[in-house]
Amino acid sequence: MIYFVRHGETDFNVQEIVQGNIDVPLNENGISQAKTIRDKLKQIKFDVIYSSPLLRAKQTAQIIADVHGTKVLFDDRLREYHAGIREGLKYSDWNEEQRKDFKLNPEKYGAEKLVDFYKRVSDFYKEVSITNKKILIVSHFGVYKQIYYFLNNISNFFEPVKMIQNCEVVILKE
Repeated sequence: MIYFVRHGETDFNVQEIVQGNIDVPLNENGISQAKTIRDKLKQIKFDVIYSSPLLRAKQTAQIIADVHGTKVLFDDRLREYHAGIREGLKYSDWNEEQRKDFKLNPEKYGAEKLVDFYKRVSDFYKEVSITNKKILIVSHFGVYKQIYYFLNNISNFFEPVKMIQNCEVVILKE
């Protein structure tokens, strides 16, 4: 069984700022969200909790782990997409033409290639999914998208994926 939880809310989420690999902490609401999801998941005894090492995911994972007494393992492959020079900017700072160019040429903006992002996330998922353990993954929406693409055999990295909210739980494997 594999569960996925997106990290709790941050001030950057509220302000619609691209976080990427910027180490942004949870805000008060994000801490509250993490405690709520912790309580909803407390009946499940996870064997292992994997988390992105970025602060917002790390804080969420540790809040959830406290009730389970489960150790959190941090894995760099669960880091959010590195968005280069877009990190720290509002989503609205770029017009449609700039966003399109960024998607087609991310390295031009110092960003991670989408194929590399997909590979690191799918490699992680392939590795952990072969066990029979009860696993919780705490990470980011971008990471969730890559797992979704992998599980659904989608090779178009621009295929829309339904947004999951902060601290929303998705069952990846039962």
